[in-house]
Amino acid sequence: MTDSDTFAARAAELRSRTEDLSTRIARQSKALEAAGGQAAAVSATAVSPENSVRVTVDATGLLTELVIAPEVMTRTSAAELARRITETTRAAAIQARERVRALYAGLVDEGVIRTVPDLLPRVPAPAQAPPAPRPSRPVWDEPEETPSFQRDAW
Repeated sequence: MTDSDTFAARAAELRSRTEDLSTRIARQSKALEAAGGQAAAVSATAVSPENSVRVTVDATGLLTELVIAPEVMTRTSAAELARRITETTRAAAIQARERVRALYAGLVDEGVIRTVPDLLPRVPAPAQAPPAPRPSRPVWDEPEETPSFQRDAW
């Protein structure tokens, strides 16, 4: 083999590697773009254990829908309702985050990316907090000098 033959063979090998690399980068780019679109479309819905609150969140965990059973408004304190909404929203956010992580984990399995992005940490399970203390008197009880239209329910 002459030097020019060796050079031509080496050039052909480099062209082939470059084409392979270009094809792989294009495939990875398309896969990442598709995963990004799928991740943006993720949503999750959770329902409180007693079925009084239903929430839906988007891929980021942002609340997009809140449904409260009408009867809960008369049978539950504001603090308890707030706790239910918070816990149910957190549960939905965990579901959404895990769905997005699963999309990117699939890309890791396919070799498209090396690791799941750091912006998708696992969401820890909530610690069981003690119930909020009830106020010693209803919050609508105000001193008598307050006009009745401010003190009484509309």
